[in-house]
Amino acid sequence: MEHHENSNVLFEKYLSGACTPAEIEFLFQKFGVEADEEVLRRLIERALVGNEAPHPLLQAKVKALTERVGNRLHRNIQEREVLAPSNYFPVLRRWMAVAAVLVAFTMAGIVGYFMVVENNPPSHQLTSQYGGEVLPGDNRATLTLADGRSVALDTEQTGIVMGSEITYVDGTSVMVESAGETSPSNVKSHTLQLSTPKGGQYQITLPDGSRVWLNSASTLKYPSRFDDNERVVELAGEAYFEVSHQFGADSGERVGPGEIPFFVRTKGQVVKVLGTSFNISAYTDDDDLRTTLVTGRVEVSNVQRSIARILIPNQQAIMRGDILIVSDVDVAPYIDWKDGFFSFQETSLQDAMRQLSRWYDLEVTYDSSIPTTYFFGKIRRDSSLSKVLKILQKSGLNFKVTNEGGKNRLTVLP
Repeated sequence: MEHHENSNVLFEKYLSGACTPAEIEFLFQKFGVEADEEVLRRLIERALVGNEAPHPLLQAKVKALTERVGNRLHRNIQEREVLAPSNYFPVLRRWMAVAAVLVAFTMAGIVGYFMVVENNPPSHQLTSQYGGEVLPGDNRATLTLADGRSVALDTEQTGIVMGSEITYVDGTSVMVESAGETSPSNVKSHTLQLSTPKGGQYQITLPDGSRVWLNSASTLKYPSRFDDNERVVELAGEAYFEVSHQFGADSGERVGPGEIPFFVRTKGQVVKVLGTSFNISAYTDDDDLRTTLVTGRVEVSNVQRSIARILIPNQQAIMRGDILIVSDVDVAPYIDWKDGFFSFQETSLQDAMRQLSRWYDLEVTYDSSIPTTYFFGKIRRDSSLSKVLKILQKSGLNFKVTNEGGKNRLTVLP
């Protein structure tokens, strides 16, 4: 294999925490050492001051991980903005070592860096610096029926269940009139639509018992009942799926003997589910479609099915146009949102701001160019905006919040 290219790729994976145990063991053997600090030191030294030119993407990321890393990380820990659980300190020690090595062996750069797990109850103190309080999103969604009628769902409920009638998770009815299109048991199936706004989230149990968690600014189209040959839903935005097995008559087109396949269609992509739980992020303002597999198997393909890959647990497929890349990942950062966390793992400033924009219903603008900044850590999604911004500010984020015409705007400053 190409020595310098694969070394850079493997180093990038290690830096982002995506290396498998076998790959880490390979690094130990490669350099004849057992300590993480020494492995990282040698890799960075080879990439940046050796004779071989580093990969441009890797060089940019490493360069971004230098200025203010060490002192900001130590200050954040000392100030104890948030108490981290005991099992998180090995991770803290690892990243402290990374920070020290990076500062010692890389050129000057910039990074927004924090390593905190926000577990305290959210503070709702008003702070004039942030232009007044902006509360987090909550359970908000709209159900659109086949005849075009829209039903604003109860914000005190967490989700709906498709059965002989449409009910909330506690069993209460969504609508008094439950005849016709609202009844999945009818012979004719109808297309329904569940939509969350910015600042909203909701759950749904589909007619086959499959469960879907819908993130903010997302839409799920689904039938009032599935047919006997396939189960198909359409997604725009982000959702976490737990798909149930459903069986019918034998068919050569099916996953197994009598098993009815489940398909998720998004912009430019089809995910064929082979009995699994997984996350799909397919926002229209994102270039990449991300499918992250937790359990089971899925097949990811483009709509023309000219390219296709089967994923196994702890793998992620990234599709951009007709390019499909599959890699091993830690699935937690991609599904933590459904458990109430922003989870950052080498997350770029632009990606982090998109998450805040959707959850707090913000317009995000940039005063000049987008700073090269990456974030690491977790923050509770039920925190107020000011709480989240205070944490990110300690990690190098400069910003101002304004309200124009009733719309909150976050401006990222140099």
